[in-house]
Order: sequence, then structure tokens, then C-alpha cells
Amino acid sequence: GDIRDLDSAGKDILAARAKYPDSTLSDMYQPGMMPTSLLEAHAKNDRINFRIFGIKTNASKSEILARLFELHDQFTSEDQLGV
Repeated sequence: GDIRDLDSAGKDILAARAKYPDSTLSDMYQPGMMPTSLLEAHAKNDRINFRIFGIKTNASKSEILARLFELHDQFTSEDQLGV
């Protein structure tokens, strides 16, 4: 299920980071410098989140943000909050 998939993806990210104990997060996340295993783990995590949130895998950044704001509006509406 979705929760297990997210949990697994998160663990993969942590395992990939653990391969570089002498690197800081800043080192690992420098543009163009991310280790392949960490990049792949994040790509897996992205695919899972896209599936969960109903975002196309080839969505642009604008489309991703639009969908996330749409979901935010749905979950924070007065109806959802019981206001």
C-alpha cells in the first residue's frame, strides 16, 4: 500500500545517505553533485508521491505546484476543518 511504499522509499533515501558518512547533507544535495544512489532513491519517492497525489509523472513544476495547492485548498476548506 501507499504507506508501506512511502516508508520503503524513505528508508532507501536514508540508506543512500548512509553510504556517505563523511558528507554533510549540504554536500550531498549540491546541484549536479548528488550521488546516483541518492538521486535514484529520491526519484522513487517522487514517483510514489506523484501516484498518491494524482500527479502525472511528466508533470511540470507548475503543474505539480498547482495540484499541491489544489489539495491544500481541499484539505483546509471550512467543510474539512469543521468550521
